[in-house]
Amino acid sequence: MRVYSLILEVTRRCNMCCAHCLRGDAEDIDMEKETVDEILNMADEIQSVTFTGGEPSLNLPLIQYFFDKADEKGKFPEFFWLATNGKANQEELAILALKAWAKSVEKDMCGVALSVDAYHEPVLNKFLSGLAFYDAGKEYPASGFEADKFVIRSGRAEENGLGKPPRNLDNDICIEGDEIDTLYVSAKGDCVFNCDLPYCTIDEEGIPLKDIFAKVERMVTKP
Repeated sequence: MRVYSLILEVTRRCNMCCAHCLRGDAEDIDMEKETVDEILNMADEIQSVTFTGGEPSLNLPLIQYFFDKADEKGKFPEFFWLATNGKANQEELAILALKAWAKSVEKDMCGVALSVDAYHEPVLNKFLSGLAFYDAGKEYPASGFEADKFVIRSGRAEENGLGKPPRNLDNDICIEGDEIDTLYVSAKGDCVFNCDLPYCTIDEEGIPLKDIFAKVERMVTKP
């Protein structure tokens, strides 16, 4: 099975409480190494990996573990992407990302971004912005976007009446041949097929990782 876009919710912890958060309230849950092992045993190939949360910089050991194991198994993603609020571990994240970038096939597609917008406190030390593959796409004031245009109306944003228009929150698996288009794996090890869902929906509709391969196999072989 090939995964085009793998999205790993490495933690549900967060060091901020933003009014526009699509996930909802933070939870004291980190992804386990065993979940990474399951993913890499299941997937034959990974096109890209995105690290999300929560605040992904709060669980850098898990991100490093993913890269190490993927490299060990010959399944290193072609490129990666990560966005952070920049409040913690910027230097450590920069070093980790730089090492992963050096091993990536599609270097031009890699990116690490800082969330700089009306909903986040100012980033005091923009250490990450010095990287050659830094992605300024989430610096909305600098690029002239109105902050509300990128807000997804789910989670805390929905509670606060933020975001317009509402995004498509369908959770439908998309398979072409034996490739999954989007596979979002939560910190609890459950899977959904839409990266824009709040924690409550992920927990309600998520499929245990161990059941994903069987589900995909049935869909691929279905006459």
